[in-house]
Amino acid sequence: MTGIFCDYNLGMLTLEPYRDDERLAKRQVSEIRAACYHEAGHAVIQYALGCGLPRIGMQTRIVSLDNGRMGIAYGGAVYVTDTWNRQVNQARSQGRFCWHLHTLGIKTLAGPAAERKFCIANKIPVRTLETGEHDRSLIDLTATSLHQNGRNPEAYRRLCWRQAQMALEEPRIWQAVCDLARALEFYFPDSRKIGSHESVMSGATARAHIRKAGVRYGMLAQKCLGMQ
Repeated sequence: MTGIFCDYNLGMLTLEPYRDDERLAKRQVSEIRAACYHEAGHAVIQYALGCGLPRIGMQTRIVSLDNGRMGIAYGGAVYVTDTWNRQVNQARSQGRFCWHLHTLGIKTLAGPAAERKFCIANKIPVRTLETGEHDRSLIDLTATSLHQNGRNPEAYRRLCWRQAQMALEEPRIWQAVCDLARALEFYFPDSRKIGSHESVMSGATARAHIRKAGVRYGMLAQKCLGMQ
């Protein structure tokens, strides 16, 4: 174990400050790499759980700030199939804890967990309060649906966060995350125009990086889903 394990709130609600002497260019490099590890974490765990991996989109968002300068934010999206989406939405609407909502929670939290692990190892500020906002919203939506059917929402958050962290400790899994993250660095759109811009890594390319590290499709499904 790496000693970075923590509870859900600490892992998902951290916003460490940048150092005062840290140059903007260095911050941007850190943010890009953290975003790549975040999306790679989602993708590798999604694949290893047997949830499919059609493509990954890396996004650059440029906004105009009040001081007249441009602000840049980096992020991404790991896509799922339409069939998977329908099955998850159906399970959520019924508020029943099942395979789809369990794997949804693990793969969703694997992104922030991978980013946090990378940042700690490289002494980069952990900023999951900002970078994990969409992931938290998705987990909260699912936890609320389970609560309406008598389930403990905090137990769902804790279970999925713990299993996401544990899955990333498997050497082949983490190697796949590192390899895929390095490849994703070249997929950020290079644009100076205001707005959101996305460049896509195909599912075939992403899966090839993951398999090269020795990760098999669905290899974590039985292990993670048996950790109740």
